[in-house]
Amino acid sequence: MAVKKEYVGNLIKKYQELTQLTRINTNIGRCYATDPMVESTWKPSVTTVENIISKGIMFERWIANFGGYNKVQEYVGKKADDGTLVHTYIDQLVLTGGIDVKKDTENHIKKYLLSFLQWWNETEVLPVASEMSLYHKDIPFSGTADLICYIDGELSLVDYKTGNEYPTSHRIQLCCYKEIFNKLFPLDPIKDIYCL
Repeated sequence: MAVKKEYVGNLIKKYQELTQLTRINTNIGRCYATDPMVESTWKPSVTTVENIISKGIMFERWIANFGGYNKVQEYVGKKADDGTLVHTYIDQLVLTGGIDVKKDTENHIKKYLLSFLQWWNETEVLPVASEMSLYHKDIPFSGTADLICYIDGELSLVDYKTGNEYPTSHRIQLCCYKEIFNKLFPLDPIKDIYCL
């Protein structure tokens, strides 16, 4: 397995060296580009595209009851900051084998990390790449996969979530990432996708 992991890891490293991507934040969401000065290379992120998909009537009622979109945006901004922090800690674990949590870290962040650590310790995970930007010239969307790894001997893609579960949009996101990865590496395709 280590040989196969090393082989796929080298393919990914070569792809990353040859594909220099720039993240661009636009008024409609994030895009990735191989040349930010050439708009035809801009591809919207999967998460930007999936924001068009309705999260359902209950989500819309929640927005109304919460006080409208402006109040929700403040709340979502805080949740996004929390998610970024959790991702940073998880990347530290994946890349170094340990997490150094600051003493003033909020308890709900620690709970997310404990949950991830439990999964990490109970699952045979062999990491290959973390925070891998995915872009293919023939696919009209792009994105960043949280973790490419082997789980139970199968090449897998894992995405971390700290918010509510939205099975449809999360599945779409992971399937899109899988499609890009498999187009980039057709001889070593992703077999399984997981949303934690």
